[in-house]
Amino acid sequence: MIEALLTLCRGLSFYGRTNQINHSLTVNRKVAEDWENNMPKVTIVYGYRLSTTIETLPDETVLQLIEKFMKTCNMPGHAVNAIVRVNGKTLPHDSNCNNIPPNSTLNYMNPSATFSAPVQKAIARGHANPPAIQRLVDDDIKEVYDHYPELLVNNANSIYIHIELNGHPDVAVVDTGAEFSTISLETAIQCGLENHIDKRQEGRALGVGSSRIVGKIHLVQLKCGDEYFATNFVVVESVVGTLLGMPFLRMHRMVIDLANYQIRIGDVSLPIMSDAEVDAYKADMMGKVNE
Repeated sequence: MIEALLTLCRGLSFYGRTNQINHSLTVNRKVAEDWENNMPKVTIVYGYRLSTTIETLPDETVLQLIEKFMKTCNMPGHAVNAIVRVNGKTLPHDSNCNNIPPNSTLNYMNPSATFSAPVQKAIARGHANPPAIQRLVDDDIKEVYDHYPELLVNNANSIYIHIELNGHPDVAVVDTGAEFSTISLETAIQCGLENHIDKRQEGRALGVGSSRIVGKIHLVQLKCGDEYFATNFVVVESVVGTLLGMPFLRMHRMVIDLANYQIRIGDVSLPIMSDAEVDAYKADMMGKVNE
């Protein structure tokens, strides 16, 4: 018997004026002999601690599986509009469920699963501020305009500095929220550090996004101003060239002095790049990415 575990994690996403319900379906399939009952079963786990078990028919299609799932779980929308993807490829509705690869992840989306008009109105009412609260909000906004105009600008650049790696000029972003220092594979190659990459330490770096870890450079002499500082880098496939994380900042007791717009490492004071310099650097990097 082929027993499939179908896990559904329900999430809510908003696309412009249309509310769509996205569901992530995780399918784990294993082959087993069931001498008592040869009917394959699909266990669907969805939401928070909610699950249902459905007996599938022989040669059941993807559309039939979707219809059964939606009926059992009382899901909104129409099955014919539902899309099921595996490894980035859409499964045809008439394809057989037995062809789903083992241990694969299915993504379910139904564009027709929009909220009804009454529900939309209720959501709009919930998002509207009562008059008393709205007056407080308006007063806050007026005070910001009058006394704190800096708060209206929320696109401040990160801290960038000029450095030198292995004799090659480079630019590094100083990131106090990074748990380790990183360098892109392209930058490592440009700086002649490719042969120092320990490719045994590969994997994935997770944060706001994710990047593939190519390996690690265990020791680099990084030049700031006229002084050299030892550091290491995790090598990643990323558009960010060089990033100095907390291990480097803590090891060398870096001080970020925004009053004087500079960073200090030991006896070295290094100016932070201006917004114009950073914008030019970013434009140059994006140009290289698009080439």
